[in-house]
Amino acid sequence: AARGDNAMARTHLTAALDVLDRQRASLPLEEVRTAYLDDKMAIYSDLVVNLLAAPLPSDDEVAAAFAVVERARSRALLERLMASVDAVAGSESEAVNEQRAARRRQLHWLYNQLLGESGNRRLDGNISREVAQHEAAIQRLEWRSAPLLAQAEPARMEELQAILADDQQALVFYFAGDEVLAFVVGRQSAQAVRRVTTVTALAQAQSELRFQLGRAELGSDYMARQRNRLMRGVQE
Repeated sequence: AARGDNAMARTHLTAALDVLDRQRASLPLEEVRTAYLDDKMAIYSDLVVNLLAAPLPSDDEVAAAFAVVERARSRALLERLMASVDAVAGSESEAVNEQRAARRRQLHWLYNQLLGESGNRRLDGNISREVAQHEAAIQRLEWRSAPLLAQAEPARMEELQAILADDQQALVFYFAGDEVLAFVVGRQSAQAVRRVTTVTALAQAQSELRFQLGRAELGSDYMARQRNRLMRGVQE
């Protein structure tokens, strides 16, 4: 990308996401998956920006960028759902629930032991093997308890368009680094709007809005006297 070779950058970023998804899927706990992903979200953002780099991206590039955005957001949501749902109705017994909870508690304890050993490889080896056994057992239990969730795929552009009425549009926002971009999706067309604002400017606007709304606490008499000025502040 630094050399200006967007095509090769796109190839490598796409391959990197495939590797990232496989690695995430191999981690048994949502907390671990979230921590693993924390410093790797730039891969998604870089690929989205790459796909939308042209002044007028093609329909295929817009759809591909939308797919990357949904891949980033829906997978994270899916993992949180799988971690928070104790049971899928009619699909597992209370005994399986208890077994999974016990495995998770033991695995957390093992992680703490492993981190606490501070580089002692001889002790780490035994703990690591036990960690791997518990991780595999939890993953098997999760697959049993929520097979439909495990097989779920992010929504595609055409699927979103199919559920929109002719007079409807969906606005899908995405933070790519400090840039806020948006997809404007209608039933028959879709476009990407770059540089709507920046995350920095958005945070500042949120802070100012909260300040203006907080002035309502100054009392009804003050509100009545300053109504027009306060409304202008909120609108700005």
